[in-house]
Amino acid sequence: EQLEPLLGEPVFVSGRTVAPPVAQRVLCAADPDDEVRAVARELDARARAGGSLGRVALLYRVAEPYERLVPEVLTAAGIPWTGAAPRRLADSAAGRLLLGLLALPEHDLARDDVAAWLASAPVIDPTDRRRVNATRWDVLSREAGVVASAEQWINRLTRRREEIERDLDEPEDDEIGTWQRRRLERTRDDLAALTAFVTGLAEALTPPDPPSWRALARWAKDLFTRYAGTEAQRADWPDTELAAARAIVVVLDELATLDSVLPSSDAPPDVDRFRRTLEAELDAQMERVGRFGSGVLVGQLGQAYAGDLDVVYVLGAVEGSLPPRGREDPLLPDHERRDVDALAQHATLRLQERRDYLAALAAAPERVLTFPRADPRAQRKRLPARWVVESARVHAGHDLTAEALREHERAPWFDSIESFESLVQRGDAASDTEYLLRALRAWRDAGGALDEHPLAAGALARGFTAAEARAAWRATPFDGFIGPSPHLAPGTERPASPTALQTWAGCPFRYFLARVLRLHDIPRPEETISISALDEGALVHAVLEEFLRGARPLSSPDERWTAEDHQRMREIVERHCDEAERRGITGRPVMWTLARRRILATALAFLDADERVRAELGVVPAPDGLERAFGDDGAPPVEVPLRDGQVVRFRGRIDRVDRSPDGRRTVVYDYKTGRLNETYEKIAEDPVVGGLLLQLPVYALAARAAEGTDEAVAAYWFTTQPDDPLVEVALDDAEERFIEVVSTIVEGVGAGCFPAYPGDRGWDRRGMREAWEMCWSCEFDRLCPVDRGVAWDRVATDDASAPFRALRLDEAEADEA
Repeated sequence: EQLEPLLGEPVFVSGRTVAPPVAQRVLCAADPDDEVRAVARELDARARAGGSLGRVALLYRVAEPYERLVPEVLTAAGIPWTGAAPRRLADSAAGRLLLGLLALPEHDLARDDVAAWLASAPVIDPTDRRRVNATRWDVLSREAGVVASAEQWINRLTRRREEIERDLDEPEDDEIGTWQRRRLERTRDDLAALTAFVTGLAEALTPPDPPSWRALARWAKDLFTRYAGTEAQRADWPDTELAAARAIVVVLDELATLDSVLPSSDAPPDVDRFRRTLEAELDAQMERVGRFGSGVLVGQLGQAYAGDLDVVYVLGAVEGSLPPRGREDPLLPDHERRDVDALAQHATLRLQERRDYLAALAAAPERVLTFPRADPRAQRKRLPARWVVESARVHAGHDLTAEALREHERAPWFDSIESFESLVQRGDAASDTEYLLRALRAWRDAGGALDEHPLAAGALARGFTAAEARAAWRATPFDGFIGPSPHLAPGTERPASPTALQTWAGCPFRYFLARVLRLHDIPRPEETISISALDEGALVHAVLEEFLRGARPLSSPDERWTAEDHQRMREIVERHCDEAERRGITGRPVMWTLARRRILATALAFLDADERVRAELGVVPAPDGLERAFGDDGAPPVEVPLRDGQVVRFRGRIDRVDRSPDGRRTVVYDYKTGRLNETYEKIAEDPVVGGLLLQLPVYALAARAAEGTDEAVAAYWFTTQPDDPLVEVALDDAEERFIEVVSTIVEGVGAGCFPAYPGDRGWDRRGMREAWEMCWSCEFDRLCPVDRGVAWDRVATDDASAPFRALRLDEAEADEA
């Protein structure tokens, strides 16, 4: 009574109260996928019973994921449907090609942008009119260290091609076989093609001057034809993609007319404005699918106004989506919008949402509301919308909460799909996939083995076998035990490097991937934060080699390096660091500044450490002792007799050999640029540390055979520890143990023993995380399962893992195992 005078005269007085329409049924499924599949099953049953699918509508309020999911499921089930195409023009191959192409200058031809563009659509090379090999060019640009800019693309690709040409100009020898030479030649040619492509791309992306809508539209059409080909050259494109390409050309023609439409005072368009306008135009959906009445109507909730249908399904009826959450615009609140008729108020928009929902229900006598219990994409549970609860209360006859409805038991008005498996078991199969799944389930229920079913032939059978093997507590081929493989074992015909055998001793599976399958990681240059430990080590090695190779001969171990030597070392470091920058391996500028200082400090500290080491050991650098090859460049390999009588040949390069002035003493060094870790601290107990440190014994054997000296000393030289750089290895004690370990490794490789060994859990200082010991610096870390510790435990005590276990356990532990 108090409000009535304030409200004024009533605008409309109804003689009766009209109850809002409610749904006859509510359907709950595990997730949106099962929700749509359940509806598709009902549609299939309706069609089998003779019902018209043209009088059925599947409506949703929020597009994601139903705009894509509904057409996919209906098409897979063979159910005709009509509605807006789920794809936009921008999502078509032509749209991706043109928009991606116009966006490349924004980040100065960034390598990852170019690689993504090449892979996003069927781009052709204007030179030969063939489609580019996007994956191949991505790999080549990574190897060349390209990050961005046309100049960098051309310079680094050219430098990489010149490196390969120098390798090909080397005299033919056993090190570069015929197949390797062919691979290098192919890489050289591919680099030349990529260089020409990028050069032409940079030129073609130069916009017209002066700019206008007509000039920019013509420029964009020329770009599209240049990299997508003419319509005749696109003849193998699907019909939908051809239609999209034609529609995009029409859009460009329409943009060309803007010069005559816009006022003369309007500023000339630049490339950015043109691209944003084109993006807005291509945001439109592609042509409509089907004809109204010829199939199930699929669309937004508001499309059912004044409809005359038999059945309406409202999908995705969850809280927050029906209606979507909304609130007043903080910049234009409702009290500001009241004075402008064209601006809808928040309250009005909420009423429109309600009106759309009620209109959809009123369009058909049979109404079904569906909702998922969970959203697997967001990893959270979902509750039914309050409008669903509104209908449920009418049927239940009592008050219901959203949580109670979510867990409600089945009723004539309520159905719940617990899982995809339960969905497949009910009614007739709604698609070929469901039919095949039912056949497999019936076979299994009858006691048959899944991998013996006719449908399980090929890849599916191998999948069953792999899943079963990986669940068993025994060694299987899927755990890295591939069976006897003597052809893989190192020997006289298959020389090995000590580094390769070290890899097997650390993790046999890593050896299998890198040395047998020859896989390797190709990092993305734009993700390089700082120079890698491997590249920094190679740089320091190259600096020290160049310095010693060009240094004046030292006649006495006590002879010191001069100020001129220190200056020369600085110049060598600067030159190699500049070259590393040109190669694109240095990472971000700030991090590279720190690394460059560290490398220079390491090189200068090396000179002081070198003086102390030579004085203590009484040696000087041998003229022929830098990067001394064995097994390569015509030098004889190191031959090691194994315990079974076979011989293994080693090849490699010794970092440095020093010799006493009287020629009776030889010292072999293996430079290490990393940190002195606990592995090297175990040398006193085991000179080869279970096979993890094999380089130095091999180098010492090579030097002893070449020098013929009475005494040989071998040591790891840690360049980062100038005060105490050497870790010596007692060769007399090491030789017997070395032969024993190498014999075990060769036997393991020949037996096909390649399990993945993660080591112990520990703290990875580089990644600042807890991780498996052997996985810290492994390039194949992403290939191994998360539960790799359990995977190793399953096979650790199996006889097949005995060769590897022999390196890891002492005799007492081996007996316990």
